[in-house]
Amino acid sequence: MMIAQLLNQNVDVCARLHHLRHADFRKGRRLGKYDHIIVWTMNLSHVRCKSPDMVRVEFRTTFLAYNLIRLTAASAAFRSDQKPRSISFTSTCQFVLSGWAMHASGLMSGKALRRVCDQLLKRIAKCRVGNRPGRLEPRVIKRRRHGYPLRQKPRHVLQKELRKHCT
Repeated sequence: MMIAQLLNQNVDVCARLHHLRHADFRKGRRLGKYDHIIVWTMNLSHVRCKSPDMVRVEFRTTFLAYNLIRLTAASAAFRSDQKPRSISFTSTCQFVLSGWAMHASGLMSGKALRRVCDQLLKRIAKCRVGNRPGRLEPRVIKRRRHGYPLRQKPRHVLQKELRKHCT
């Protein structure tokens, strides 16, 4: 959160790399013997927008959603006297999305909504990240998002070709 606030104020961040993290010095820009600039991304290889302005909007929206999920997990952890990183990020996302439908309906009073949110935070606090000692998982992508080729012909042409091969 502190890094996000500093970057929002156009302040660069300098931090020592944790001794258990591997640094790939082939990426980024080397400044000196022990200095290296690395830019973090947020898994936004799937950006859908094409104009620079809309890409910025999509990035900011993703960044905002990520921080709101982390804030929700931190709130649940605080209420249950846990560490924020011990709460499952994926489970928090699922609970927030399921609770969103009730909130978006607008049929609940403020008091009822507060009660539902309190229950939601209690449920989120129960979704803990498992203790996985010795777990070692490679950071690789197993397969592409979709196994289909890109469409390179108009839809009506492809439909015509499909009809030829159907009986």
